[in-house]
Amino acid sequence: MELFTVADIPEIESGDDLASIIRDRVDLRPDDVICVASTVVSKAEGRTADLSEFPAGPRATEIADRLAELTGETKDPRFAQAVLEESVDLLMEAPFLLTETPFRSRRR
Repeated sequence: MELFTVADIPEIESGDDLASIIRDRVDLRPDDVICVASTVVSKAEGRTADLSEFPAGPRATEIADRLAELTGETKDPRFAQAVLEESVDLLMEAPFLLTETPFRSRRR
């Protein structure tokens, strides 16, 4: 197994064709697996939110505090709250948030 990052990915904006951006920068083989951060997918799909719309509850505050302890960086509990509210399931809380999110097809 070989793991690598894709170089020269621009800042992703709403409406960007993420698949084409990746495909144009890497030679893919039939059995390759690509992992893409949900943040990048959300940006391309125009699914961003204002954190002020997510007042942090107790669980979100606990998660943010735990992440801050592990990483040494301050974490916004409103972000953790947004993740909790927008996810189907929280699979891992630390050292990063790993979630199951609902599939939203752009096809109608």
